[in-house]
Amino acid sequence: MIFSALLASIAFAIGALSQSLTDSSSGIAITYQAYSDPFWNITVGLSLPDDSTGTEFIGLISFPASYSYAGISLGSEGMVNGLLLGAWSAGEGQPGVVSPRYTTEYDYPPLYEGPHISVMKTSTSNATRTTLNFRCENCTAWPAGSLDPTSTSAFMSFAVATQAAAVVDPTDPGSDLLPHDPNDINFFTIDLASAQTSDYSNIINFLNNNGLMDNEQY
Repeated sequence: MIFSALLASIAFAIGALSQSLTDSSSGIAITYQAYSDPFWNITVGLSLPDDSTGTEFIGLISFPASYSYAGISLGSEGMVNGLLLGAWSAGEGQPGVVSPRYTTEYDYPPLYEGPHISVMKTSTSNATRTTLNFRCENCTAWPAGSLDPTSTSAFMSFAVATQAAAVVDPTDPGSDLLPHDPNDINFFTIDLASAQTSDYSNIINFLNNNGLMDNEQY
């Protein structure tokens, strides 16, 4: 029954389109192209500058607090050869952690040097849900691929760790992560062309001027 539900979830995700989602929790409206998975109860969103040469984006990851971590792959091959962004709570009341990883094989993904990630201070972790908004600089290209800002259906994937204590040190972006169940994954598409906004620079300036983006993690 669980396997059948998972297959149905995957089929739905691949055929589903991302939708516009506006989040004003930071004090300024940020509009993402976001995918919300009904089976795993996870939402992933991206907002990009309207400059095809841009190398950054603002991201959103939201998932149940019962998950030790959630991770997204910006590549098309699951966890291999794609920029991985692992996300987890650092404790109730703390903004949380977003950690860049990269691997060329189905093995423990080490920390990946290059991306510069700042989690907004208005991100939340509580007893029911972890919701992280973050700026990811130098995050649109990696050794085996890149984001195409003109794509209307960029293929991506996510994984969740449903077991307890899968993050060895939740305060450390470079923490070891215990493997998730190989079935706890799904695939989705994001309309990156629609994720572009002419307000991107104004949003970043607002966040910086109000001290909301100086929670640098890596």
